[in-house]
Amino acid sequence: MKPLFRSLLCVASLSLAACVNLQAISDYSASAGAVLADTKPAARWRDSERHLVAWGRPGDACPVGRPGRQPQADFDAAFEQAAQVHAVLGAYFKALGELASDKLPLPSAATTTSLAAIKKAGVAVSDADAAAVSALSQLLSRALDGYRQARLRDLMNQTKADVDLSIGLLSRLASVYAAEVQGEGVQAALFFRCSMGPTGDISDKFWGRREAQRVAEQYKAELDSLQHYQKALDKVRQDHAAIRQALSLDKAQLASTLKAIADTAKELDAARVALGKIS
Repeated sequence: MKPLFRSLLCVASLSLAACVNLQAISDYSASAGAVLADTKPAARWRDSERHLVAWGRPGDACPVGRPGRQPQADFDAAFEQAAQVHAVLGAYFKALGELASDKLPLPSAATTTSLAAIKKAGVAVSDADAAAVSALSQLLSRALDGYRQARLRDLMNQTKADVDLSIGLLSRLASVYAAEVQGEGVQAALFFRCSMGPTGDISDKFWGRREAQRVAEQYKAELDSLQHYQKALDKVRQDHAAIRQALSLDKAQLASTLKAIADTAKELDAARVALGKIS
């Protein structure tokens, strides 16, 4: 190995000793971004009154709906703005994932070819030539890995306050989404209770009670999903801060954090699956 390449490689190895495979951040970002970008909870909130009114039929003796509610157009407009918050955060975590992706060369993937085939083809190749190519490949792969980690750290440091506030906003929106569905469920229960009363339309109380129970269970499942969703948002907010801090730590501590977020990514995927219970 040429002295120059040997010295450069040693310097790179020392300065980038904390570099580790950042694919865990890329995988985590994909899971986090999918949860944050999901507008299904917001759409459920927007369409709450439509869901409630759908329990009734024209001519029902018992009313269903919420008097004094804001016009639907206000909810439609609010949804469009909330969707922008979801989209921006989803795009941010997508960018983190791409920056942390292991598609760039890593030290373990560095070239170590001997160039023997080129020499056999009649081209003069010395051992020093082969060592130079190998050393350059290793140095470049380490430099790219270190560059990637540094840029990732810079991006997260630059956006930390905005990301924290934006996820906090999503968390407050999630509370509003859940409160809306909970209120809707209360109104639906009142509708069924009235419908099974003396002046109601349900004459078969046996089936009426079972339908009311089915509806109550449906609302419970949706609220459980929204609660799971809100916990996921809070976890992403905490994880973002943890990842940002870990990028400045030594290799062992960073590796520990990356393992933890890999486990959390599974929880976020489960939260996304839970959103499928929202009708």
